[in-house]
Amino acid sequence: MQSNFSHNLSFWHPMRHDWKWLFIGSVFSVLFASVLLSGWPSGLIPHLDYPYTYSGDTNFTSWLVQRVMDGWLFDNPRSGYPFGSNFLDYPQSDNGSLLALKLFGILTSSYYGALNLYLLLSFPLAFISSFLVLKAFSFRAVYAFCAALLFTFTPFHFWRFFGHIFYTWYFVVPIYFYYGWKIFLAEPSIWPFSSVKKFIFLFATFIFLSAFGVYYAFFGIISFVVSGFASAIKNRSARGLIISIIFSGMLACGVGLNILPNLIYQHKQGANVEVAHREPKQTETYGLKVAPLLFPTSNHRIAKFSKLVTAYSKYFEVTEAVFSESLGIMGSVGLLVLLIALFAATLGKQIDLRLRFFSLLVLAYILIANTGGLSVLFALIISPAIRGWNRISIFISFAALAALFLVLQQNKKIEAFYKNKKLVYYAIPLILLSVGLFDQTPSSYTTITNSAKNRFIEDRDFIKKIEAMLPPGSAIYELPYMGFPEYGSNVNLADYDLLAGCLNSKTLRWSYAGMKGRKGDLFYRYLSKESVDKQLEVIKRLGFAGIYIDRNGFADQGKALIGQLNALLGSPTLVRNDDRVLFYRISPSSHVELDSLSFRQIMEQAGYIITESGPSYRATLAEGIDFTRSGLPFFIKDIKGLSGVESWGRWSDAKLAPAVRLDFAKPLPNQFDLILSTTAYGPNVGHNLKIIAGTETYYITLHDKLSESKLTIDLKGEKVSSIELVPPFPAKFESRKLGFGLAHLKVIDKLGR
Repeated sequence: MQSNFSHNLSFWHPMRHDWKWLFIGSVFSVLFASVLLSGWPSGLIPHLDYPYTYSGDTNFTSWLVQRVMDGWLFDNPRSGYPFGSNFLDYPQSDNGSLLALKLFGILTSSYYGALNLYLLLSFPLAFISSFLVLKAFSFRAVYAFCAALLFTFTPFHFWRFFGHIFYTWYFVVPIYFYYGWKIFLAEPSIWPFSSVKKFIFLFATFIFLSAFGVYYAFFGIISFVVSGFASAIKNRSARGLIISIIFSGMLACGVGLNILPNLIYQHKQGANVEVAHREPKQTETYGLKVAPLLFPTSNHRIAKFSKLVTAYSKYFEVTEAVFSESLGIMGSVGLLVLLIALFAATLGKQIDLRLRFFSLLVLAYILIANTGGLSVLFALIISPAIRGWNRISIFISFAALAALFLVLQQNKKIEAFYKNKKLVYYAIPLILLSVGLFDQTPSSYTTITNSAKNRFIEDRDFIKKIEAMLPPGSAIYELPYMGFPEYGSNVNLADYDLLAGCLNSKTLRWSYAGMKGRKGDLFYRYLSKESVDKQLEVIKRLGFAGIYIDRNGFADQGKALIGQLNALLGSPTLVRNDDRVLFYRISPSSHVELDSLSFRQIMEQAGYIITESGPSYRATLAEGIDFTRSGLPFFIKDIKGLSGVESWGRWSDAKLAPAVRLDFAKPLPNQFDLILSTTAYGPNVGHNLKIIAGTETYYITLHDKLSESKLTIDLKGEKVSSIELVPPFPAKFESRKLGFGLAHLKVIDKLGR
């Protein structure tokens, strides 16, 4: 199977010589995808006037699109009103996709038009990228064309199409293989230090690639490192390994630049443990599974084939993401080719260098990403943040399809047809392409897209009625309370369904979608637990003009809540046709301007003060803080560095903040006794707890049991509104870093004021 081929074909060479193949494949990709989504013949003209998909994670992405259209991702005043919706707790390395969506939003003037255009363009982008890379691997045009189209319409594409949409722009995957191949060969042409121009070009390339998903960048780094080690062994030179480390560093730098604003924000504000929290066990849940790679799609055109997937999900605990792993028939055969090539190479057989390269990478992908693979060690030792290891299946898909068509190209009988210019040479790969497309795609997705269209129209029309009856800038209070993001379903209300209001209005502001775990979210979390009349009182004081209720979020379909609101406000102002969503118009207590107010001032305007522990309660400084109960006294403005309430009190958590900081609403007395009831965790026993008040520092000794300590504090005329408690040796316990515990804290004014 050893053959000669050019190692040095340019990535851009086919743009000049094979543009017809590129043009035909690109047009076919768009039209075939559009017809699958919208049916024949309506799909011949792509639809931009309604979303192809409208539920769950897609609504989340739609909300992101709307945010970047309004300005940029990080903050938006129309969500989480009046506290805003800061998105910096949720790091993403997707600025490339977001910039593209912003451009598409300008062109289409709607989030759904932008999203549809983004999704449709994902097909020709995948085709063009894979075709160019395969040509760089010395594939003949027809084989590169067929393999690229099958890669474009892999089942992974459509599974991500109706969920995690950013993964549909996997055009970067073949490019990672291209540079991995160059590393494997240790080509002098990619040595980054040969010139300043070369270094800048390569650095810019990897910065660009890193902006299309942290997972793809991470898997790209794996590809580079494996290629580098293989190069070092094959060539008996460290050159390839050095290049792989440099390229990996450039990619990592690109990811770092993408998430730099998030890192700065979290450094200033402290970690938010409620958002994007990943656990090592999720590595197993979302790990790669080899068997599903070989399964047909769950919506296969042949019903008997899809039953195999149904049986698998019946007897084994799997997530829906598993079904995106399917390689299809052609990809499965290609995977078998790679395994045979690997065995043959170990037996000393002469194997085409490209096949050895592809088989080596696929072996590494499986060993690392498979359930129970090396990814578990990564999660335990380094970080569980990378959990969706099954997403590496798109890398396996490219390698498998490349292997299949490479073997066909090397077949001497088929090659003879090429030399004799016989039509059968083209017929064989094109027949395989037809079989592959039949296998990998369903007859139509119109059932899904029509359902999405109907749901969208239903939401849009109802929201427009609300918007028409209210002044611009009016605020709507949404019930039930749901955290954002990644809250999960609430009874029968799907995650992100409450985004319908923000998505389908232009001038209204909504209470939903403040960042989970931050102050604005906590305000609504605790408010939703108050009585209905209390909630009404608070939102009226904040100037809200209406209440939006989705009955699917209540076990009793909202009957109790609606009954109370009817008694207080009368019948609903609007009821959606399906009777699921209701709207009550309310009259604000007064017109209020909240935009310039601080969080504390907004709460004071509302007459409802909360801290991260719960609603504030009335107490004096002398009565102190009882850490065994939810909430904090009114005299506390804010608190950082404490974990949740337990029966005895609360632990300090260095993952939230390096020290416990108590911010008081007013300056502390100049001289006071500070009385604390504390205990120590593990290695902190017998060590000193540092207490900082202004420029003064004090210490108390921590014990293994709750004990009371008393300190006399003299601020010497300095105005101080905070106290910091610094643990000596925070130690890891499960997901926290514990130092000391607090049960009670009192401030006794020495002057008796």
